[in-house]
Amino acid sequence: MKKNNSTFKWNLKKISVGIIAMLCLMNLPFSSLVAQTTVFSDDFNRGAVSPGGLPSMTYTTTIGTGSGQTATIPASDFLNLQNSTVSGNIYVSGVTSTFGSPFNNVLSSSSNSGIEWTFNARYVRTTDPSGVASGNYGWAVVLASTSSAFHNAGNGYAIIYGQSGSPDPIR
Repeated sequence: MKKNNSTFKWNLKKISVGIIAMLCLMNLPFSSLVAQTTVFSDDFNRGAVSPGGLPSMTYTTTIGTGSGQTATIPASDFLNLQNSTVSGNIYVSGVTSTFGSPFNNVLSSSSNSGIEWTFNARYVRTTDPSGVASGNYGWAVVLASTSSAFHNAGNGYAIIYGQSGSPDPIR
């Protein structure tokens, strides 16, 4: 994947069981009919996961059940979420209140034409991604949620990779 200031890399290795999420960590240009304004951006070009981005965001790394989960930024190049166990999950999240104007935390209250979410993701595993439920392999990017416990509560929007059977479309 190419690296520039408008994207971030997400290297996923040995991800299993549960939701792996980046809650609002991707580039978020807020579109209008006249111009486009970037309200948050992070290319993970640093040594530590948190803080980061423009404007600066404090990220929270959550490790679920099991052991062997890590969130790192190898070679100051991309966010790597890794789970080396058969059962477990890991995710990194941040809050949209960090975003700049004209972003509105209530997406349906947006007065402009829409929101554009841009991110790169990679699944690096020989196992067919079977979903994000317990006992499966897969990944999800949670774009917005009404709950900070988005993996088991609330409503929101997510991009998910992995499902039972084949093919495995991004949905």
